[in-house]
Amino acid sequence: MIDLTPAQREAYARAQTSVNDLFSVELRHSTFPQPVRLITYDQDISITLEGNAPANPGETVVFQGVSFKRPDQTVDTEPGNTLTVVASGISNQVLPYLNVANETLEPIAATVRWVAYDVRTAEVIGMSRPSEMQVRNFRTGMLSVQMTLGFTNLNTRTLDV
Repeated sequence: MIDLTPAQREAYARAQTSVNDLFSVELRHSTFPQPVRLITYDQDISITLEGNAPANPGETVVFQGVSFKRPDQTVDTEPGNTLTVVASGISNQVLPYLNVANETLEPIAATVRWVAYDVRTAEVIGMSRPSEMQVRNFRTGMLSVQMTLGFTNLNTRTLDV
């Protein structure tokens, strides 16, 4: 292991990065004409999906940039582990899809991904393993939605170590 001087440690601590960790969610339902893709950024971002993605595998798709706080995820062994996402500024084109899907018995499927985005080059430089979840419940406002997402299968809760 390399020993760093106090000055080197201070320099590393103060170094700024151009990479942002963004939270994204993809919602799918049989009543949607296409998946609803949202990401925590101030503009839309194109992302190439993994080869085994549930929708559009291996394709480059656009995630709509919206204002929402990334959820704090705590992984434990409880089967009811959930994430709560509150998204503001959602397009009024998305909210009707959610309301129509809510009237059916079929759950809304959700794929959660963490995305490393370099703001200097405006490109995605990495992506976490996706977590497959379902929308347990949601409430819609004028231009916002609050969703509670829950894991559908405990096998998708593996950690990259």
